[in-house]
Amino acid sequence: MKRIIVIFILLIIFNNMQAEAAGPKSTNPLPADNSDPSVQSSPRTLRGPLGTSFLQAKKKMPGYSRVGDNFSDSEIVEAIGKTENSVKYPYGIKSIPTYGNKDYAKKICLNSVRNAKKRWVKANKPEDFIVFMGRRYSPPHLNPNWVRLVKYFLERG
Repeated sequence: MKRIIVIFILLIIFNNMQAEAAGPKSTNPLPADNSDPSVQSSPRTLRGPLGTSFLQAKKKMPGYSRVGDNFSDSEIVEAIGKTENSVKYPYGIKSIPTYGNKDYAKKICLNSVRNAKKRWVKANKPEDFIVFMGRRYSPPHLNPNWVRLVKYFLERG
C-alpha cells in the first residue's frame, strides 16, 4: 500500500514538472479571432456551448427572467405590501413595532429594499433580486410562496 502511494505521488510530481516545462497554456476556450466583446476570457469564467458563459446562457433561456432588475424600489415595496396583505403587520414588518401604521411600515420596507439592493450588488447579483431579497426578508422555509407572489404582483402591476 505504501508503494502505491509513493508511486502516485511521484507521478503527480512528474506531471507537474512536465507541465511547467511545456510553458503556460491558454485558458481561453474560444478561438483567437473572437470579436464578441461581451464574452470575456477569464480562467474563472465557466464556459458553455458556443463560448457563452453559463450565466449568459441562463439569461437567454425561456422562462428565466430577472424580474427585480426591471422595477423601481417603490414598485417592489408596493408588491411586497400586496403580498403580505396584513393589517396588523403592514408590508410584513415585524422587527419594529409599527402598530398598524401603513406609512411607517412602508418607509421601513423601502429601507429594507434599498439595503437588500446594496447587498445584492455587493454580491455581484448572483440571482434575481426578488429571490435574493426573499431569502432574508421572508425565508422560504417560513413562507415558500413569498417570491412567487411578489413577482406576480410586480408583473401584474
